[in-house]
Amino acid sequence: MHTKKEAVIVGTMFSVVSITFCLVVITALSISQLIYMSKVGLLLLRTKIPVSFKDLLITFLIRTIISLPIIEGLAYIYF
Repeated sequence: MHTKKEAVIVGTMFSVVSITFCLVVITALSISQLIYMSKVGLLLLRTKIPVSFKDLLITFLIRTIISLPIIEGLAYIYF
């Protein structure tokens, strides 16, 4: 029969894994967004292509929606 102490240890191990998983996903998504807005977004605004800030924001949101499942999948495979 399992004791309460063993259940706490198992629960703690799972919570550490989930916290690490969340930190990796949040960090990777933040870096991806930062690179887009600081490099690609600035280049798009400075070109002669008629791109407004609204269009850039919509592209940013679409890119975030697409990259989140990819980052989560890679983090799931790694952890």
